[in-house]
Amino acid sequence: MRWNKFAHPASRTAIVFCALLLFAAGPRRQLPQESQPAPEINQAHSTATPFVMIDPGHGGDDNGAVLSDKLLEKDLTLALARRLKAELQEKGITARLLRDADVTLSLEQRAETANEQHAALYVVLHAGMPGRGIRVYSPANVSPGVAAAGKFLPWDNAQANYLSRSQALATAVAGALARKNLTVSTLSTPLRPLNNINAPAIAVELAIDPADLQDIVGQKFQTAVASGIAAEIAQQRSQWEKQP
Repeated sequence: MRWNKFAHPASRTAIVFCALLLFAAGPRRQLPQESQPAPEINQAHSTATPFVMIDPGHGGDDNGAVLSDKLLEKDLTLALARRLKAELQEKGITARLLRDADVTLSLEQRAETANEQHAALYVVLHAGMPGRGIRVYSPANVSPGVAAAGKFLPWDNAQANYLSRSQALATAVAGALARKNLTVSTLSTPLRPLNNINAPAIAVELAIDPADLQDIVGQKFQTAVASGIAAEIAQQRSQWEKQP
């Protein structure tokens, strides 16, 4: 997992990211896939139906962390995102994948897409080493809102009206994952693109111990994570569907 250079120093002391490695040393592991998507960003038009935007971290030229000689972060996040989408749809919740293919997207493009399509919730997925369990992030240190410049809200301010709801969602999701006997920690830090999103927004990161890699890429673990996140989103549905 790699965050931007503006991340608060305190957050860097709390976690260690290994996404500075950009290339895998061998063929990648083939993770379960639901479909063979076209290599395009999700450009669906916004609708009146509230929906959850799921953002698989990294992609395309940005591999993210090298988790093993056969597995890249960008592939793991996409596999998990597809599982989360399926779990939400089973609960009757509309969900979209910000990317459903191996494409390169900047942080600005991710935020722009979520905001233009009027996502009701935004969940970005990451994975990194070292660690064990799951880390759930919410934005922090957001300045009071100011007027948008064009179609893109200033990233320092876009979360101002949603910060408390983002933090509450992160805490609730962490609790739901803990009830599935998963090791979970919560952090609050000014991360991009979370601070750019004009809706409640969280990040969920798989903290990977190389010794547990086989379990983490397995269906059982990923389903537990996806179902835990989806269950809490469904639990709070009446709140986020009615937000302005």
